[in-house]
Amino acid sequence: LAEYGPWAVAVLPVAVAGVHQAYEGRARGYEERKAGQRHAAAIGRLTNDLDELSILRRAAEDACVLGDVDVVDIDLPACRRSSPILHRHVRRGEPWTGQSHDASVSPGRLVADLPVPMEDDGESGHLRAWIIGGGKDLRLGEFQEQALQSLAKYAGAALRNARIHAEHAF
Repeated sequence: LAEYGPWAVAVLPVAVAGVHQAYEGRARGYEERKAGQRHAAAIGRLTNDLDELSILRRAAEDACVLGDVDVVDIDLPACRRSSPILHRHVRRGEPWTGQSHDASVSPGRLVADLPVPMEDDGESGHLRAWIIGGGKDLRLGEFQEQALQSLAKYAGAALRNARIHAEHAF
């Protein structure tokens, strides 16, 4: 490098830093596109179903993936024809469905408690996400929070549709 002059020695670190930044930007953009595609697919799966338990199962599974969390609970209040229900998805365990008061205490640290709008005038359900392990300062990223908020909103709409369908079908 010294053969080309002292300016080459000064320019090389700047050039390497520029190439590194360009690579990081491209890699980040790719990951954001993939996450957006996963989010769109999750919303599509929710809106294609009319079975309440299937919607709960899918929403909880997708919330685990989109939020990169270990445990997700979707807790729904009672409505006209159904009793309250809680569905818990554990990333490395068996899912559980039942009454809220029968559920065991989640061993992780709560990182999200989002409303699941169920009725225009009624009580909302809740989507709760936990992380097991990690530092106390570990939290969801901005995209993860937005994805979970969107998923909770669309899960509420899909569950309302399923309940309306069940009322009219039976």
